[in-house]
Amino acid sequence: MRPPALLLLGLLSALPLLPALGAGEEPPPSDEPPLVTLSGLRADPPAHLGQEVQCVLQLGDPVPAFNPYLTRFGPGEFLCFQAWSDERFLWDRAAFEDPAPYVFARRGTPAADLLAAARPYQRFRVRAVPREVFLGEPWIEVLDADRMHESVSEGTILHAARGLELLAEGNADLARGQLQRAKAGFLPEHARAELERLIESCAEPR
Repeated sequence: MRPPALLLLGLLSALPLLPALGAGEEPPPSDEPPLVTLSGLRADPPAHLGQEVQCVLQLGDPVPAFNPYLTRFGPGEFLCFQAWSDERFLWDRAAFEDPAPYVFARRGTPAADLLAAARPYQRFRVRAVPREVFLGEPWIEVLDADRMHESVSEGTILHAARGLELLAEGNADLARGQLQRAKAGFLPEHARAELERLIESCAEPR
């Protein structure tokens, strides 16, 4: 009988060899769609045209009436929403006033029902496909949506925006109070970190 060590070596030598990844090589693709930002989709609309992607968005207001132009997104078949990319801080006026205007979900689907029942500014991880590029924007169909626990509330946005105004006016003490109030609630980590950075800046000489 062959010794156990030689038997194991013989079994291993019979297995097919898998190619090792070289420096700079990517691992084999998975079945998961790539994770992108809504800002990235807007910055380069053709890049993912027709491809399923994942992204995290902050939901804006539903758009009750919209012009589909020559796209497939007829109001009878789709709900339309505005939305912001997850990394945008909505207490910044420039970010708040620049939502993605064309985010759609097909009526009667679970995704449409979930988004329609949501409160403004709630965060969702979605699977979506940019179906069209029109008026310089991607027209995005949401296929599936999952609500995330953490979100930036309206109260956070109002207090943080007021804090920034006070800070710009040179009133650091009042600004700090507003920014501290903005930290209440279940905030995503990156939003809380930004508020803490702003609070620390209130103590810096200006």
